Amino acid sequence: MRVRQADVASRPGVAVSMLLALAALAWLSAPTTAAEKHQSPMTTILNTHLYAEPGPVPDWVEKSRPAGSSEYIKLKEAQPERQAKPKTPAELKAMAADLDAAAAANRRRAGLPAGEAKKSGNTSAVR
Repeated sequence: MRVRQADVASRPGVAVSMLLALAALAWLSAPTTAAEKHQSPMTTILNTHLYAEPGPVPDWVEKSRPAGSSEYIKLKEAQPERQAKPKTPAELKAMAADLDAAAAANRRRAGLPAGEAKKSGNTSAVR
């Protein structure tokens, strides 16, 4: 089927749509600037500077830092060496006896029998 130029010119909608198709094809075939520079989206985001640049450190901050300190400030100091020695089994038994004696004294003051302990009302019924 042959299309004559007169037929295309007589229909303005066809001519306009052909021009739009050619423009879209030219636009799609043109290289984009991001492809020419080979930039990743992350590079583009980082180069937009959507954040404020930190200014100089105020004097009161510099004065609060220890003299001769480095750039790195420790957030948590190392735990000091423990000076206490572990308790021996005899010391543990003596401590348990002291606690039992204190518990018995508290029960006597509360008016409870010697072997009975008062139960708290805040215990859960779920087992």
